[in-house]
Amino acid sequence: MEEIAIHLETVRSHLSQFEGSYIAPEGCEAHRYNVKRLGGIYWYNKLTAAEALFEPVVKEEKVRVIHLSYDDDPRNREGRLGIERRNRLTQIRTQLQMAEAALERAAALASAPLEDERVGSSS
Repeated sequence: MEEIAIHLETVRSHLSQFEGSYIAPEGCEAHRYNVKRLGGIYWYNKLTAAEALFEPVVKEEKVRVIHLSYDDDPRNREGRLGIERRNRLTQIRTQLQMAEAALERAAALASAPLEDERVGSSS
């Protein structure tokens, strides 16, 4: 149990790295697309969602797409890191839920009464 407490504290301390960082909402993904102009083909990136999830810059209601500019743009790098952070946190949540379920089973085993094999037998 002490080792579990140590690991839980380690997880808790490492989660602080996500504080204050952009975390992409569930249901959005990054896409790379191109635009053809007279000067050639230009590649850009965007975050898209099936529903309006993002706070707009100009409009008043939420929007489904945020443009992240070209590959090396800081907005694109941060948007993609936000997806990576979200995915990592989702995996951590899943593992913690599995650990919680295992601990609930362990608690049930620990609290279950032991049956005395001698009771009810005719020896």
